[in-house]
Amino acid sequence: MGSFGKHNRETIEALQKENTLLKKQLEQLKSHGFPETVFPNNPEHFISRSPQTALLTKAISKASNAMVISNEKGLIEYANKAFETLTGYSVQEAIGKNPRDLVKSGLHTEEFYQDLWDTITQDKVWKGVIINKRKDGTLYHEKLTITPFTEPSAGKRYYIAVKEDISEKVRLEKELEESEQRFKTLMDDVSEIAVQGYKPDGRVFFWNKASEKLYGYTRSEAMGQNILDLIIPENMKPEAKRQFREIRKGRRHFDPREYELRRKDEEPVHVYSTHTVLTHANNEKELFCIDIDITQRNEAKRQIEKQAKESQIIADLGRALLGSNSAEKVFSLMGESLEKALPQTIIVVTKFLPDGKNLRIFQILGMENSLLTKALKLLNLDISQKTFPRIRDDFYEPKRLNKLDNGFEKLLTTEYPGFLVRRLQKILAIQDVFTINISTRNQSFGNIAIMTQSPDYQPNKQLVETIVYQGAITLLQTSAFQSLTKSEEKYRLIFEKSPVGVLHFNTSGIITHCNQQFVNIVGSSKEKLIGLNMLQLPDHNVVNVVKKVLQGETASWDGQYQSVTADKSTPVRLLFAPVISKDVVEGGTGLVEDRSSQLQKEKLENEIAVALESARFKQSFLASMSHEIRTPLTGIIGIIDILEKADLPDTERELLSIMKNSSENLKEIINQVLDFSKIEAGKIKLKPRNFDLNHILETTKNLFYDSSGKNIVFQIRKDPKIPRVIFADESRITQIINNLLSNAVKFTTEGKITLHSNLIEQSSDRPDVKIKIEVEDTGKGIPLEKQKMLFKPFVQVDEKSFSHTEGTGLGLSICKELTTLMGGQIGVNSQPGKGSTFWFTFVARRAQYELVSQQTERKHPSQPKSLNILLAEDKVVNQKVITLMLKSQGHNVVVANNGHMALSLYKENNFDLILMDIQMPLMDGVTATNILKANHSDLPPIVGLSANALEGDREKFMAMGMDEYITKPVKRDDFNELTIKLFG
Repeated sequence: MGSFGKHNRETIEALQKENTLLKKQLEQLKSHGFPETVFPNNPEHFISRSPQTALLTKAISKASNAMVISNEKGLIEYANKAFETLTGYSVQEAIGKNPRDLVKSGLHTEEFYQDLWDTITQDKVWKGVIINKRKDGTLYHEKLTITPFTEPSAGKRYYIAVKEDISEKVRLEKELEESEQRFKTLMDDVSEIAVQGYKPDGRVFFWNKASEKLYGYTRSEAMGQNILDLIIPENMKPEAKRQFREIRKGRRHFDPREYELRRKDEEPVHVYSTHTVLTHANNEKELFCIDIDITQRNEAKRQIEKQAKESQIIADLGRALLGSNSAEKVFSLMGESLEKALPQTIIVVTKFLPDGKNLRIFQILGMENSLLTKALKLLNLDISQKTFPRIRDDFYEPKRLNKLDNGFEKLLTTEYPGFLVRRLQKILAIQDVFTINISTRNQSFGNIAIMTQSPDYQPNKQLVETIVYQGAITLLQTSAFQSLTKSEEKYRLIFEKSPVGVLHFNTSGIITHCNQQFVNIVGSSKEKLIGLNMLQLPDHNVVNVVKKVLQGETASWDGQYQSVTADKSTPVRLLFAPVISKDVVEGGTGLVEDRSSQLQKEKLENEIAVALESARFKQSFLASMSHEIRTPLTGIIGIIDILEKADLPDTERELLSIMKNSSENLKEIINQVLDFSKIEAGKIKLKPRNFDLNHILETTKNLFYDSSGKNIVFQIRKDPKIPRVIFADESRITQIINNLLSNAVKFTTEGKITLHSNLIEQSSDRPDVKIKIEVEDTGKGIPLEKQKMLFKPFVQVDEKSFSHTEGTGLGLSICKELTTLMGGQIGVNSQPGKGSTFWFTFVARRAQYELVSQQTERKHPSQPKSLNILLAEDKVVNQKVITLMLKSQGHNVVVANNGHMALSLYKENNFDLILMDIQMPLMDGVTATNILKANHSDLPPIVGLSANALEGDREKFMAMGMDEYITKPVKRDDFNELTIKLFG
């Protein structure tokens, strides 16, 4: 409010002092009384003439306030000099007049004057402010006090009026009020300057519109509230409380400064604030705060600083890229620049491998070391080696930064399972993934993935793309330079290391350059070849080729070339072409291919094709012969099984035993031939499972001990370190042991046979174990020169010495192939006359669980009930043998000659089992089975019968619809096990 307000306050205080003095004078007048007689034209008549009253009379006449005495009729009888000054009327003009008629302004109502008259006539003092009019017509304000009194001696009533001119005071108060109102209006209407007024305890008493806009609180919300509860953040409250305490103690000034305050919505607001303390006359203090919003200024400053930082990053990157000569260095610099430019992000740089498709993680930035270690451990990831074999197509977004929808999972789930990716995303607090690809039409360099950890964070696309653009330009420049260098190097390498001879010749046909391969083909030194004129060669075929080239044509020739610089003849192919510049032939270049290896290769390929065709024919032939031999063998073995149950004389039973052994031997020969055929065709596959190795050793020992018929001691020695249960191909291991034991029994007439098992290798950190099996005998032994031939097919030790033995000579060769398949070896140690030790090794794995003991003798289950069986079989002998075999077990059999008859004979509920031969005329067994299953929902088990015993036949036919499968020749025990398996 300044000096103007100060002047108003001083004027008001002076008027108040003068009014107090006047009141004291009036009190003195009353205490002295009034005269007994009244003289209308002389005020001295109202008082006695004592010295004291004379002095008082003089004082009244000289008083600064106007004084008027009126009679009981209200007519003026006395007025002092101040009255003349106040009203403009002289005393003579006023005497005898009613004051109301003299100075009436017309601004008061009659009721106002009547109230005044009623008050004084009731002997009461009237006080108030009245607006009167001077003689010149101007209005003035006066503070009027009218006191009624009665003159004691005459008993008359008089009214003494003391008039204080307060016009100036009223004017000043009005101006002060208007000034304050203008101040309030001005401060309230200022839109950019927030003004608040606070009491010393912090309560708001003034809050302009700009404060509403700045802090979000309306005036009604703010008035009476404490500033600490409105806009002061928690960290500033101690300081604010201290300032208010200092205000209460008398502090009047605070230096202007910047503050970060809080809006109603809890958002921060930056202000430049000036504080002023005003102290009133009653010593009451008020704090006025003038705040200017500088949020935008600070934001602009922050943006300028940010732009400066970004410009510095880009400039630093540009300088660093100048010395970069490799893609790895460029990628590293880009990643580091992005890390500086993008807070709250993880930068993953992936570089394309030479194939342009696969990616390798090259760099991870912006991640705490502890988190990086945890992440890499979780993924079992080495960033220098890990390769993503295939990245989703939508990962590539060339030339611009793009948000990858479901980015983190989409980025990694091609390589890692989803649950692992989600766990890693939680550890790293990944919210969004943005990717940018660096590529050209012909070349892809790599990708940069930006993973944000704040949910509302958006990377500065323009900055990212600027950084990547800088790097991309350098990559292209580096790539172009390297491509040129590589191109030159590549050409040199192609020229020098080419598998074909390369030469250049000039327009005269003279050789100017040639590579080492051309030298090798011709068989001469390079010194002799450089400068050789090919137009002068004796071979007219070569000369014609050179002439065509020098005429601007491409020419070729195949043939036998006889070198003129060395005694060498080579089959070659020539392909020559002209070198043309601006339509002028400047010479020629030629490729010379040595066709010696190619011709040899073609010869070998023809031989291989013949061998393969022969192998395929042999495979087909063996399979066909196996099938045809097994079919009649079914009849023979079946009849033997039936006759064994008959009551025969000893002579005939011995003959039957010879027949059975011969049949079994024939069956084993067929199996060996098939195994060898499958090995040659590469069709044998291992079928590992968990099994007890000790159980196999015991069973095999018992089998050969019972069947040898010789006075031989049979021993078994087990290595306790071998795991009880292993995972390997039990069937093939059993086959090898049986073969080795069979040979030992054949060639050992007396003494002993020992079966050893040894653990020869195991690993503490892997489940693999290596086991060695040995079969040691005390037989005749094998000469050293014969030992080398043992494991070749169709080889026996000595046909003359061991003519009494039987076999194909395939057993050991099959064993060798099987051990190789199982990761092992096979061999023999033998001395003639002292015996032999055959051994083999194989690799197995320790089983993860124990098997139920298999060594407990399995009780033979009871014979199933009598079954009604439909037998579909086209061979009459097999029909009779299988029927007899089944009926001897108590079953009823109905025979169908082919698939059609099986369909017509089948009726629901009439049969408990169907035996279906695979190969039959008119309709085969597979077709008949599928028709039955298509037409009937409640079929009995259908079991396939076939002489096909190749690897995979069982699985193939069961996949075609069979419920079970058995191969011919079939024995009584085979049927018994089948019916027990199906019917319990």
